[in-house]
Amino acid sequence: MASALGCCSLKATHRGGAPKWRSPRAAVIPNFHLPMRSYEVKNRTNVDGIKSLRLITAIKTPYLPDGRFDLEAYDALVNMQIEDGVEGVIVGGTTGEGQLMSWDEHIMLIGHTVNCFGGSIKVIGNTGSNSTREAIHATEQGFAVGMHAALHINPYYGKTSKDGLISHFDSVLPMGPTIIYNVPSRTGQDIPPGVIQNIAKSPNLAGVKECVGNDRVEEYTRNGLVVWSGNDDECHDSRWFHGATGVISVASNLVPGLMRELMFGGTNSSLNSKLLPLIDWLFQEPNPIGLNTALAQLGVVRPIFRLPYVPLPLAKRVEFANIVQELGRENFVGEKDVQVLDDDDFILIERDKAKYQNKFCNRFSAYSCVRPSSSVLSVSGSRVQMAETEFKFKKSLEYLSTTQLRCTPVVSETPTTQAVELRHNTIRKPAERVLPWSSIGGALEGYGTDLPFVEGNSR
Repeated sequence: MASALGCCSLKATHRGGAPKWRSPRAAVIPNFHLPMRSYEVKNRTNVDGIKSLRLITAIKTPYLPDGRFDLEAYDALVNMQIEDGVEGVIVGGTTGEGQLMSWDEHIMLIGHTVNCFGGSIKVIGNTGSNSTREAIHATEQGFAVGMHAALHINPYYGKTSKDGLISHFDSVLPMGPTIIYNVPSRTGQDIPPGVIQNIAKSPNLAGVKECVGNDRVEEYTRNGLVVWSGNDDECHDSRWFHGATGVISVASNLVPGLMRELMFGGTNSSLNSKLLPLIDWLFQEPNPIGLNTALAQLGVVRPIFRLPYVPLPLAKRVEFANIVQELGRENFVGEKDVQVLDDDDFILIERDKAKYQNKFCNRFSAYSCVRPSSSVLSVSGSRVQMAETEFKFKKSLEYLSTTQLRCTPVVSETPTTQAVELRHNTIRKPAERVLPWSSIGGALEGYGTDLPFVEGNSR
């Protein structure tokens, strides 16, 4: 079945020649289809399976220095959540910086999470948008890659009427289990109870993530609606005194075990009071600035930020180190000692270098870079069989415009990927041949002209 679902398959010819491409078989498998552009729910989880969740983490998305997702760190963080009893994760939410992702990145991360952890934890994809068309399309894709439920926000910035809110949510609710997210401080518009009561007629409404306060939480729970507190500092009282089912938490990225105890262990004002200094510290600047800083200090993720987010200043990082010592390092995720970190340790990513890499490859016509459909790389006259190709740049784009590139295929064997790296080299050996940039496709617009290219030895 795995081969049948692949994008393509290769079969060697009887003479041992080049692999022969075979058409994908997925299209001819009886009763096999994805629920794209279909209101039919093709999902293993029903609404009740979402309604019962007590602790859901709005999971952080870590980055590599080139701006891509650090999936190794992400997987480790999700696994820590599972080990400490978290029942669900919000993928690509505000905390996960979905607002800084392309939709391709967004859906890929949802699918990756489902593929790796979907059997151990509920995956709730943030596929909401202020555009109904985008919300519909993203939700179709999210359920197609297997997410268990969708998180939907009301249209922000370009606010609409109450009837518009109802129509917006009615457009996505038929697709599968859905959580509605109300956070007026971010959207600029409250979702009034009348709208929630109207859309509650849908059997796919799992509940509401409510950030207005505990009075609103109790108003809903008295009428039989499932509610998750969206405020870590209020979640204890929401859960035990106002009828909330649980919390969709930011703090559980850091202390999932303690947050589980808060949601499952009965009223515990003492533990709640101990956690409040950490929670207050996390939200002294807009989320996820505090969380990103804290996870970097704990050594769980690299100290890399996608702008416009920047780390908290040194004094605040010292405060966090003290909070960790007071609560106990053993209660936090990761195994490394907490560090304060210097300002120079942080990397700020202002643009995705992968886009630059694609532009570079398109321009690099004399020595062909891999096409999306190709499994062969040709560099310096050599052919390298690959399962996957990545181009990693270690310097800034400004540096690229003035330096020379040494093109040497470096094949890194791993269980899942082989990577080819274009390495920088500012010192040219006599044996190397310099190719004028104009001879291999011209200069990159906007990044300087006459960029030299150094041909390295193939291996």
